[in-house]
Amino acid sequence: GFLMKSTAAIHTSVKQEWRERLLRNGVAAYYPLYALFRKNQSSWQLDSHTLLTYPTNSLGYALGLFLSQHQFELYDKCENHDIFHVILNYDINVLDELKLVFCLLGNGRYTATNFLASIAGILLYPEHITDFKHAYLRGRKLPLFHSKHFIAYLSQPFNLWKL
Repeated sequence: GFLMKSTAAIHTSVKQEWRERLLRNGVAAYYPLYALFRKNQSSWQLDSHTLLTYPTNSLGYALGLFLSQHQFELYDKCENHDIFHVILNYDINVLDELKLVFCLLGNGRYTATNFLASIAGILLYPEHITDFKHAYLRGRKLPLFHSKHFIAYLSQPFNLWKL
């Protein structure tokens, strides 16, 4: 009994670790190519310390808090991605990243990146298809947000943007 449960837990853990590593390495390898396609987009030139100087009830402050809690800084030309985490309340673990992708697809953000990530998510995490479907439907129900230029809204109250 105990040994069988223990072996099954180890197998599940190894499988989970393998899937997460595969996805994270894929994203790390893809990022330089993604940034190359966004060469005409300007960077925000902001860091977490600057964002934390925004009013405490603002979207900018909430983003700064998110970044500092996770010990991150904004990736150039990918700043909206972290805003999406903040306004949609998705964490940074692999499954929440995938749910975020499906939510964005539901909201109409049809990019190669999102399509590749969603296919990888379905193939690697078939047991979470229901979660992905719910995230997609959530995105469909939300007002259009994915195409906003959020840098213009960083001073606005966070509660206006929490979706």
